[in-house]
Parts: sequence; C-alpha cells; structure tokens
Amino acid sequence: MAGIGVKLNNIYGKNTLTTDVIGMGYSTVMTIAPMLTVIGALCIMEYFLDFSSVGYVTRELFSCTVLYIFIFALLTASPFNSVLSKYMSDVIYEETYADIMACYYVGLFLNILLSSLVGIPFCIHEYLVGKVDIIYVFIRCFICPSVRITRRFRSFLSLE
Repeated sequence: MAGIGVKLNNIYGKNTLTTDVIGMGYSTVMTIAPMLTVIGALCIMEYFLDFSSVGYVTRELFSCTVLYIFIFALLTASPFNSVLSKYMSDVIYEETYADIMACYYVGLFLNILLSSLVGIPFCIHEYLVGKVDIIYVFIRCFICPSVRITRRFRSFLSLE
C-alpha cells in the first residue's frame, strides 16, 4: 500500500477543491473496493447456490468459515504490511525498482509460512473436535492461502 500515499500526495499537491474531492474518492475506492467486491461475490454465490434452502447449521458453518478466513488473513498479513510498505516506499523513492519483486516474494513467503503455522493446527482442530467433514476442511485450507496471496498481490499492485 506504499504507492497509495505517493499517489495521494500527488493528488493533494495541487491544493484545489476538485483535487481534494478526487483524493477523497481515490482513497475511499482503494480502501473499500476490495470489501465491496467480496460482499458482492458472497451475495451472488448465495443467490445462485440457493443458500436459503440449506439448514441453519450449514449456513453458520459457511459464515464462520468466511469470517475466519479473513480474520486469519488479516492477522497474519498485518505484521508484514507495515514493514514491507515502508521498505517499498523507500525503494520507490530511491528508484531501485529491481528490489520490488524480491520484497514481494519475501513477503509472500513469510506470510504463507506464518499463515500455515497458524492455520494448519486450526484446521486439524476443526476436523477432530468440530467434526467438520474432511472435504470442507481441505478446501478451506486452500482458500485461506489464496486470500492471503490476493491481499499481498493487491498491496503490490497499489504501487502503481
């Protein structure tokens, strides 16, 4: 997310009313758009998969799974985001663009490693204690890293 600050400085640097409105709109879209995309995707899934026809327990399991996926993704990505964002902003300032991909890969590796250390015991506990079907646990174990990779990729894309 290091690029967002640079972009906002460029927008607000003109110091007019129009650029203030554009800056507020840009920052709102950059912050809220991913959440709205996920909410929209969940609503579309619920509509097409006839979510209202399944039982209460299944709906709660789905809701809790989505919640835990995003909680784990947020908790495991947070320690790296501040450090790597500062480093990437320094790289952009110094114009050593070759270091950006190395930083991206190191952050991705560390994030997946920490996520696995937290997520795998949780999945084992979910299967053994919660008696959740193994297929559901297995699929969820692959969705969690994809959400983390998407968050990391989104942070990387915001540099432009």
